[in-house]
Amino acid sequence: MAALGNSIAVARLVKGRKVNEVYELLKDVKCGLKDTSCSQEMVKAIKKAYDEEEK
Repeated sequence: MAALGNSIAVARLVKGRKVNEVYELLKDVKCGLKDTSCSQEMVKAIKKAYDEEEK
């Protein structure tokens, strides 16, 4: 259930922001010693979808 709550919280935080703002805010968020984090993976997906939409 925590994952759902986190998703809702992130959605509320990014609502109304431009893609590049969200990318800059979340791109460097670390998750312990892992090479990536949920936030980094999310902004990669958002940026990819945005870039494809712009084509």
